Amino acid sequence: YLSCLEETQPMASPRRPQCVQNLVKTLRTLSPQNITFLGSVFLQPDSDPQLKKHMIDVLIDLGSYEAQTTVLDLILDSLQPRMSDVMECLISLTTMRARPIARMLDKLETIVFRPDQLP
Repeated sequence: YLSCLEETQPMASPRRPQCVQNLVKTLRTLSPQNITFLGSVFLQPDSDPQLKKHMIDVLIDLGSYEAQTTVLDLILDSLQPRMSDVMECLISLTTMRARPIARMLDKLETIVFRPDQLP
């Protein structure tokens, strides 16, 4: 399913939403530990930027506690977050269907209202 996302460039491709939905559907069958593991593989600072962007989108669309925690741990609460990764998270969060966990809401509040408290 990741190859489907890679093949549907640009991001506005009409096939892209179906690729994301298929990947999310597959990830819903994984254990919480496997979701966290996938995030740890694809959301590292040196991960391929395009694959990282796709995984951010998919994890946020998945919306589970583990998916949100993984995005927080590896991107939004990172000591040295990449602005492009933070921006991708913020863009993806605008379409998240799941209810954000409290920690995600706290982080968004900090980004929006208290940016001086960010690293």
